[in-house]
Amino acid sequence: MSYYSEYFNYETESAPTNLADWIQKGLNQFESIFGYASASTVCPNYVLGNNSIDAFSNTSIKYLQASNKLFYINAGREKVNNYCIGTDLKNGLTALTRNHKFEPCRGKKEWEADFSISSVLDLIDRKIPVVLDTHRINYVGRHAEQSYEHLKKMLEILTEVKSIQFLTSVELGEAMANKGSFTDVFSGEKRQLTLLDNFFRKSVRQHLK
Repeated sequence: MSYYSEYFNYETESAPTNLADWIQKGLNQFESIFGYASASTVCPNYVLGNNSIDAFSNTSIKYLQASNKLFYINAGREKVNNYCIGTDLKNGLTALTRNHKFEPCRGKKEWEADFSISSVLDLIDRKIPVVLDTHRINYVGRHAEQSYEHLKKMLEILTEVKSIQFLTSVELGEAMANKGSFTDVFSGEKRQLTLLDNFFRKSVRQHLK
C-alpha cells in the first residue's frame, strides 16, 4: 500500500494500542497553542481502520473530514470506506465528506475553476452542502500563481450567488448534527440553516453506516 498513517498498524491490521493516548496528547498540544479545543480532524493520508474510530471517543473531536475515502487493510487487501456527508460514524462522530476536488495544479480540467464552478452550482441547486477537496501543494512553489488565479475566479463567481453561505468545517458539522443550528465561530452567535433533509437521504446515510 502506498499510504502510511500512524492511525493504523499494517502488521496487525488494527489500531495501535496507544492510539487514543497519542491522539489525546496531540489535541492537548493543539489547545495549548491555539487556545481552543479542536472539534474537527483529518486522518493522515486518509488512512483509518474501522476499529480506529474508537480512538476518538472521549475526545473533543466531533467531525471527521475526508470521510468519502478512508483507507484500511483487511486480510492483506486494500479497502476503502466511503460515507455520505452527515453520516453518524460512531459515538457521535459525524462524517464530513468532501464532494468535489479542486486541485488546479494537477492538470485535470474537472479539477480546475471552470468545471468546479459548474459542479458547485449543481450541488447547490440540489440543496447539497459543498465541501471542496483541495491541498496546499496547489498554493506553494511553482503551482501557486496559477492555482490562486483559479481560486480567485471561482470565489468571485460564487460570492455573487446570494444563497451561498461559507461555513467552517466545524460550523457545517454542527449544523448537520443539530438540525441546522450552529454557532458562528467568529461572533459566537447562534445561527440557523434551513433544514431540507428528507426521508430518502436519511435512509441512505443509515444504510451506509
